[in-house]
Parts: sequence; structure tokens; C-alpha cells
Amino acid sequence: MLVNKSQTFIQIILACFIAAVLGYASMKVEVNLLYGAAALLLLILALFVITFYIVCFWRNRGWDYRIYALTIASSFIGAALVSVKVASISIFPFRILIAFTWLLVIIEMIKRRQLTYFRDVNVKWVFYYFIFWILYGLVAMNWSAQPIETVKELIFLGTGISLVILTVALLRDEKSYIEFFTIWIVMGILLIGIGLVNNLLQIHLPISRITEVSAYQKHIPTSVFVNENDFGSFLAISFFFFVSLAKNGKRIIYNLIGAMGALLSVYLIVETNSRANYIAVALGAVFWFLFLLNRRQKMAFTLLAAIPFIGILFVLRSRLDNIFLNLSSQITSLLPGNGGGAAGSVDIRENLLRNARTFIENSFGFGISPGNVEFYMKNFGVYDTHQDYNIHNWWAEIFVHYGLLIFTGYILLFIFLFISLYKIKRTIRTNHTKLITEALLCSILVFIFSSISPNSFMALNYNWLFLAFAVGYVNLHSNKAQHIGGKNV
Repeated sequence: MLVNKSQTFIQIILACFIAAVLGYASMKVEVNLLYGAAALLLLILALFVITFYIVCFWRNRGWDYRIYALTIASSFIGAALVSVKVASISIFPFRILIAFTWLLVIIEMIKRRQLTYFRDVNVKWVFYYFIFWILYGLVAMNWSAQPIETVKELIFLGTGISLVILTVALLRDEKSYIEFFTIWIVMGILLIGIGLVNNLLQIHLPISRITEVSAYQKHIPTSVFVNENDFGSFLAISFFFFVSLAKNGKRIIYNLIGAMGALLSVYLIVETNSRANYIAVALGAVFWFLFLLNRRQKMAFTLLAAIPFIGILFVLRSRLDNIFLNLSSQITSLLPGNGGGAAGSVDIRENLLRNARTFIENSFGFGISPGNVEFYMKNFGVYDTHQDYNIHNWWAEIFVHYGLLIFTGYILLFIFLFISLYKIKRTIRTNHTKLITEALLCSILVFIFSSISPNSFMALNYNWLFLAFAVGYVNLHSNKAQHIGGKNV
């Protein structure tokens, strides 16, 4: 079906917008042949994605939905390519698009004079919890030692919660979540590609901290993120999206893309030296093997994995010895007392957590207020953290900032999502459902451990995007169960 003139006009505007963004990004880096080729590839990819959306996903869709699809895609890149400072606020495509999406949603609700988007929400308690989280953060400003930092954190929190609400409101059928999965795969490939350029050519985006380190660290990949831990956690969560595509893809090309994406993800995780993500992926793999494969698949996978592994072991034995020795030393350093001396990174993190526990006790479980943990570590820390004041643990960060109530609700939310997705996997056996539920189930387990690697998960969009994907998909199947007279998932 051909699009009408207004749709064509808006599509041209979108294409120009993306071209302008890429053009601006190319001006931000040194102009040479390599960057020119990379910019050209990005432009070709952007045009391909737009065409793919129009043909496969955007027919008979409103512009609120289409703009939100672009919002999801742009959230993976954040401020890495384009960022303009207005006063003290950074403006980049993701923030523009999410604001535009909300504008379209509000206009549509005013026109219809009803809450059309929220008519079929069967996870209302999740919405209530997030609203309570925001309100609690606002109340906590009353005892904040740094109100400006609290406001900044609440802006990040509000943006993340917006992704969850918009996903539930706008993505209301199976095809929408297939598109969501597709976006994750495509953007994952893009970020892996940038990571490989970082690693192999030692070329980094200006946002990366690696631009200012010594030459021997230039191989560390950060992709579109500030540091390698942020990238490593993204790869760990995305790993099982690729694994699920390799296992459940209907065509051989999908199987190959999934397998290659998974292998490259593991390679880059190792290159980031992000130890928590090694454990996260390993535990996710154990769960995937034990609970998501039947007996025949387990035997086939074991044989398929064993044959190339033996060949690689025989041909590259000397190099593998070095790799295994490096991995062993990194994992061993996670054990208490093996953090590399008095100022070892693991010992420092233990003291950071001890201080966090002290702050919670002193605040009677109410939390010290959002954005205040570094100030408290620096000024009121009981245990020596050797001038490292970032808590480096997402779960502890929520606990110490927002207190017992919010932290308990967050844990219950993940338990609810895991149980709900497992029920969906057991009761609905379509290929698309297996593709999505297997990816989300394993990634939830990975998330628990990978989220302790970055400095802060609050400002990382993929953190909230993953949560939005899981909540929205559970809501979709809860609606389906209700409509057919079954029990809620």
C-alpha cells in the first residue's frame, strides 16, 4: 500500500533529520578517509533502517508509534555522536525524540478526550510503583545534601520511567515487540562494529575515556559509551538476544547473524576486562542450557560446541593458555582479599558497600536522597575507599539513595517479570514468543550481575529500555490471556 503525501513528506523530514545528525557528527571528529567511510556506512545503514521500517513495520501505524520506534533506536546511541549544550542541559536526538513522542501522545489524548493509550494496561501496579518512586524522590529532596544532584538524578529517573510507560502505551501487539527485538539486534550490531573499530584500529569516539589514556590501553573498546564497563554490561545483556536469534531464527541468515553477534559480544566483553560481566554471562548460559533447551537440543549443542572447541584448543593452545590465565586471574581477584592489595578494586568496592550500609542505617532505612552517595562517601565515609567515591553497584545505589521501600519494590518487580516471562515461555510456544521470552529471561539473570559493573546505571538508556521491553511484553500477554478468558500471566 502506498503512503499518502503527508506520510511521504514526514518521511523526507525524518531522512533529512538523520542525515543532518550524521553530518553534524562527522564534523565533530577529525575528517579523513576512515571517518568518511564510517560516516557513509552509518548513512547507508540509517537509510536502510528507515526503508525497512516503512516496508515491514510502519504500514497502518500512527506517527506517535513511528517516532517512538526512532526514539528506541536513538536511545542506544545517546549523546555519543551528537550533543549540544544549552545552558547546563545536553540536547541530543534521543531527548528530542522522546519529548516529541510525549507531545504526540498528549495531543492524541486531548483530541479523543480519553486515556486511549492506557486502556489495556494490566500491569497497573508497575505504573503505580514508578509514580511512587518519582514522588518519593521529590520528597527526599527535603533532606538532600546536594539538591542540584538530586534534581539531575530525578530527570534521569523520569526519562527512564517514560520509556517504560510509552512502551506499554504504544506497543500493543506482537509485531511491535518483534520490531523492538529487531531494533535491539540492529543497534547491537552497530555498537559491536564501533567496539571492534575501537579494539582493532584503536580509534575512539570523543565521548570515550580511552581517548585520554596511555597507549597500552587504547585497545579497550567503549563503543558509544564513556567507559568500558558500560559497554561490557550492554554486551552482556545483548548476548542472549543474539543467542535467541541464533537458536530461534527462521532463516539461516538470522541464525548466522545471531551466532556471529554472540561470539563477537563475548570477544569484546573479554577485551573490556569487565569481570562482573564474565560471571553474568556464565550464569545466564547455565540457565539457558539447563532450562531453555530440551534433551535433544542439549546433546546437539554440546556436540556442536565441542568439535570447534577441540579444534581451536589444538591449533591455538599457546594463545588460549594466556587467555585462560588472564581470565582466571581476573575472576580470582573478585574474591575477598584478592583485590590487588590494600587499594585493590574489589577491596575498595567492599568498603564502598560497607559505607552504604552505614548510611542506610543512619537514615533509618529512608535513604540519603537521590544523587547524594558520592558526597556522603567523600565526607562521611567510615571505611577507606582510597578517594573512589562512586558506589559501582546499581542495586546498592537504589538502596542507599531511595531506601528500603523503593529497593524492595524494585526486587519484587524483577521477580514478577521473571516468573511472568517463564510462564509465557511455558504456555505459548510460537516461534516469535520463544525468540523474545528466551532473550528476556536470560538477560534478566544477566542484568542482576552486569548492573554492578558500570559507575551508575541510572543514566544508561539500555537499562530502562530493557526494563521497558520486559514490562511491555508481559503486559501484552496479560491482555491476551484476559481477552481469551484465561488467567493473567
